[in-house]
Amino acid sequence: MTSNDKPADRQKGFFLGAADFISKPFAKGEILTAVNKILNPRSRLQGMTALVVDDSKSARRVVSDTVRREGLTVIEAEDGLQAYGIMCTQISDIDIVITDLVMPKMEGSELCTRIRKHLGLSDIPIICLTAVDDQIP
Repeated sequence: MTSNDKPADRQKGFFLGAADFISKPFAKGEILTAVNKILNPRSRLQGMTALVVDDSKSARRVVSDTVRREGLTVIEAEDGLQAYGIMCTQISDIDIVITDLVMPKMEGSELCTRIRKHLGLSDIPIICLTAVDDQIP
């Protein structure tokens, strides 16, 4: 529970092992909901696999740990090129892609294009994350 709810604070907290963040002031029942979420993860996500792509090891760890707590299996990649290779060899195993946009070798936008056009996966959910706030004009 904190009143310091900035991205850097969350990253530090997750790096230190925090399971969730509750910002002050919190709503009635919010703490109980967070505790139940941790102690009784949603089984509807069991058996699903997420591909988490980020060139930042700490950011990748935060996202991967969060996704694992929700019951998913995680495969990690350091950049879009590595992720695309994983997609090509494990295409039927990946249920969702969570990718950074700005990365070396192959950016997240190019990875998305290749997943959609080259692999023909128009229905796989793709979540794009970035620390850059001016990606959309």
